[in-house]
Amino acid sequence: ALWLGGSRGRALHRRHHRLLSFGSLFIFGLQHVLSVRTGLVIAYVGLAVWGTVWLWRRKWYGLLLMGSLGLLALPFVAYRYVPSVTTKFQLTRYNWQLYQRGEIGTYSDTRRLLSYQVGWEVAQKAPWIGVGIGDLNDEQATIYTERYPEQPVMYPHNMFLTVYAGMGFLGFLSFLCFFYWPFFYKKHYQNLGWLLFYAVITLSFLTENTLFTSLGVGIYSLFHGLLLQQLLADTAKENRGMGFFVG
Repeated sequence: ALWLGGSRGRALHRRHHRLLSFGSLFIFGLQHVLSVRTGLVIAYVGLAVWGTVWLWRRKWYGLLLMGSLGLLALPFVAYRYVPSVTTKFQLTRYNWQLYQRGEIGTYSDTRRLLSYQVGWEVAQKAPWIGVGIGDLNDEQATIYTERYPEQPVMYPHNMFLTVYAGMGFLGFLSFLCFFYWPFFYKKHYQNLGWLLFYAVITLSFLTENTLFTSLGVGIYSLFHGLLLQQLLADTAKENRGMGFFVG
């Protein structure tokens, strides 16, 4: 949203550009109030990628070095001086300690870690071809019922692990090839928009089954469609510049 509001909004009327930029910044600020830890991490990683590419292309290596050092120091400064960040960090560490002791309880972090453990165990049943996406929940439920009857049955909270458990290594490799093919096709990774989009989506895959929900599919489809529209517009502009007829 920030990239669209800032970079692509320049083509709009100045008033509309300002409104779009303000809306993008408002959404970013709202994340600090409503978003969970994963959302904040993804937002700041996206900003880091954006800033790195922007400074690198302008060959401002000194500012890039200073910014990188600042990003490395930011978590420590936030932990020391921002109470909400301190609380979230301490809660995460406490949940990890509970998980190591086998105490799952009702915490979201411990349940998420348990879903990874169970998902990996299910994946080992058929590592090459998987247990089947349709049967994955049943396989998870079998282990949950036998060992963790007090816990709700959950898919692995990781898109990559879910695909691997359901489709095996061959299916997982196919998923990677088809999903990331548009990113590498004609070096789209050199485009800042594509780079930001795939960085954010990949990070979301690490903690959620993004493409298993209507919201995740909607976000993916929306921004992928906007990037494709930009690509078609740029291609048409190049063709007109070369004297080709574009119908």
